[in-house]
Amino acid sequence: TAPTTTVTAIPDGNGNLPDLPKGGTEVTDNGAPVSVQVKVVENKTGIEVSSPDGVALTLSGDCGSACPVKTGSDGKPYLVMEDTGSVRVRGEGFMPGSTAQVWITSTNTYLGSATVLADGTFDKSFAVNVAPGEQTVQVNGTTASGATRSANLGLLVLAGSGSGGLANTG
Repeated sequence: TAPTTTVTAIPDGNGNLPDLPKGGTEVTDNGAPVSVQVKVVENKTGIEVSSPDGVALTLSGDCGSACPVKTGSDGKPYLVMEDTGSVRVRGEGFMPGSTAQVWITSTNTYLGSATVLADGTFDKSFAVNVAPGEQTVQVNGTTASGATRSANLGLLVLAGSGSGGLANTG
């Protein structure tokens, strides 16, 4: 049976909600750091975070203009989204029947949840609806082994064409 979950963002080791710079990645299982590989996927529109235990998350921006993955001056890839768009989150290696939750922790905004299918996967898009600027997205779920996996990624949210701001022209 899938464990019950509480709808709450998961704080870091200091009790604060993660607030990473764009390109930053932190992943934990029950609070312990997990070694992960971060790579650009989907024709440079998504970022995949995967671990040796078969758990993987892929995030991509769905927006009116292209939402490419950019590379910071530190060489780390980061996701770009629009405040009027959505983020697509896909996962594999999670406990069937459990719930994966998506947050923007820098503003403590709950974006929603997805139910994990019988094959351990989920795939859902969530409206972004946060202010433009550097933000941190957090995905929380229960792995097939029963650990609480929390993945935090720093990203950049741009003003979309429908938000009253200037459109992203590249």
